[in-house]
Amino acid sequence: MQIARRMQRLGGLRGAFASFDSLDQMLRQGIDIVDFTVGDPDFATPANIADAGIQAIREGRTHYTPSRGIAPLRRRIAESLSASRRVEFDAGEIVVAPGAKILVTYALLSLINPGDEVIVPDPGYPAYRSMVEFLGGTPVPMPLLEERSFTFDPSTLGELVTEKTKMIVINSPNNPTGGVLSASDLRAIAEIAHGGDIWVLSDEVYCEMVYDRPFVSIASIPGMKERTVLLDSFSKTYAMTGWRLGFAAAPRAVSDAMSLLAGNIHSSAAEFTQHAGLAALNGPRTSLHAMIKEYRERRDMLWEGLNKLPGFSCAKPEGAFYVFPNVNGACKRLGLHDARELEQFLLREARVAVTSAGYYYHCAAFSEHPQNLRLSYALAKERIREGLRRIAEVT
Repeated sequence: MQIARRMQRLGGLRGAFASFDSLDQMLRQGIDIVDFTVGDPDFATPANIADAGIQAIREGRTHYTPSRGIAPLRRRIAESLSASRRVEFDAGEIVVAPGAKILVTYALLSLINPGDEVIVPDPGYPAYRSMVEFLGGTPVPMPLLEERSFTFDPSTLGELVTEKTKMIVINSPNNPTGGVLSASDLRAIAEIAHGGDIWVLSDEVYCEMVYDRPFVSIASIPGMKERTVLLDSFSKTYAMTGWRLGFAAAPRAVSDAMSLLAGNIHSSAAEFTQHAGLAALNGPRTSLHAMIKEYRERRDMLWEGLNKLPGFSCAKPEGAFYVFPNVNGACKRLGLHDARELEQFLLREARVAVTSAGYYYHCAAFSEHPQNLRLSYALAKERIREGLRRIAEVT
């Protein structure tokens, strides 16, 4: 029996995170690890949301729903997006799913054909390039430059476009860098998309976690809503990662196609989680504001602490909950080849888990010999302090 050849085109964290097995073994042995690897909020889901989900279960809301999602939730999402993105959406353009990740695949399945090129951020969330390759497309890396706080050079983007370009993927705020695209960056993308009749897939799951300037969506630029698939999620904003609830907003023909895929693949998101999502959108934002304030303080603590370490150089992230320090100097001081070896060194010698940037890069020069680490600050301040202390001891 042989596995289908297409499966060889799918990537995964285990193969890229060199210390995965060692970390797993150490945790099972009860060894205390300061874990900076997980992009999962350490906050509990706010009580009003959890209560709504529990009440929905008690009321028997545990059945199939329309593949697009329940109408009250889709209407409320459309209202929320219209207010936050400053452009009108209606419920017919919304598709709800068990998490935003599967909607990346649905958008690609709906819009690209084998042989099409898709420009993806580099470094970027690995699922973009992985799914493009899986579907027979060609991912084209768009370099996010450290000297530009991990945004890109618009002229470089223009040079990447060919007659085969079908889509540009953007993720702002960005995982893994925390970089945020400016309004001028987004206008440059919009101009290129219009000129080449190119779709944009805009992953905005960290949109509430922008610390130093207002969030701007490319869908708000005149003429871009008609060629944008916007992805968002309850996971990060409301600490609901385990509830698996995300949504897409797209022109009706695209949302129809994505809904058709939903009906054939996952049927629908769980009914009770959708009612929890409705409660999230209708409820107070006090918990959200408290989380964002805490994340900002954690960011500043980790960013400042890393820049005090010998051989670490860290740009200040403007969004999400990640830092992406350059560690070339530290590797040279310690006689290590690259960030992948430093990842293993820190786990072994400091009992600190981080992720090397090789997992997030498409460009071979950086994926094979990464210069950066990704650290999540979705963990308590006392653990951040302890992690910094342990790193300082061994570097």
